[in-house]
Amino acid sequence: MKKILNLIEKYKKNSNDVDILHDLRVACRSKLSILNYNAKDDLGLKLLIKKSNKIRDYDVLIEKCEDLEILKYLHKHREKEVVKFIEFLDGFESKIVNIENNKYLVSKKKCLKRLKKIFLSMSDKELHKMRIFIKRCRYVFSESKKEEKLVNFLKKIQKLLGEARDYYNCIKLMKKFGLNTTKEENKKLELIKKANEIRIEFFKNNG
Repeated sequence: MKKILNLIEKYKKNSNDVDILHDLRVACRSKLSILNYNAKDDLGLKLLIKKSNKIRDYDVLIEKCEDLEILKYLHKHREKEVVKFIEFLDGFESKIVNIENNKYLVSKKKCLKRLKKIFLSMSDKELHKMRIFIKRCRYVFSESKKEEKLVNFLKKIQKLLGEARDYYNCIKLMKKFGLNTTKEENKKLELIKKANEIRIEFFKNNG
C-alpha cells in the first residue's frame, strides 16, 4: 500500500504525467488481484480505478488519434476529469472487506481452459472481458517463480489485446466525428491476429 500512496502523491503533483497514472493503476490492480485471490477486496482501490478510467482512456486516445479536432476535444475533457480525480485522491481511503463465495478465485487450470478460446471469433466485448481475466491471472501467478513462462505469455497477450482495445475506443470516437477508420480497424485486427498466433504457439509448445 505504501507504493500506491507514494504514486498518489506523485500524481497529485504532476497530473500530466501519463506514466504515473498508469503505474498507479497497475499497482492498484496488482494489489487487488492478490487480495481477491485470498477472498478479500479493497473498495477504496476499486473506486480509485473506476474514478481514473476516463482519464486513462483520454490519455490513450490522445496517443492513438491524430485528428486535431479530436485532440482538442480530448484535452478539454481530460482536464475536467483530472480536477475531479484529484479531489477524490485528496480523500482517498483504503477499505478492505471479505468476499463471500469468492468469484475472483483463479486457478491455472481455469486460466488455461479459458485461453483455449480463439480470439478471432470473439466480439470486442468478449475480448475486453478476456483481457481483464488475463490480467487477473497474470498478477496472481506473478507471485510464483514456477509460473514464469505462463506469466510472460500472459503479459504478451495482455499487451496486444490492450492495444487492440485502445484502437477500438479510438475507432468509436472517430466515427462520432465522421472520420474514416479503415487504418485503425486494420491495426486492431492485426493486433488480435498476433495475440491469437502467440496463443496457438503457446499451447502447441506446452500441451
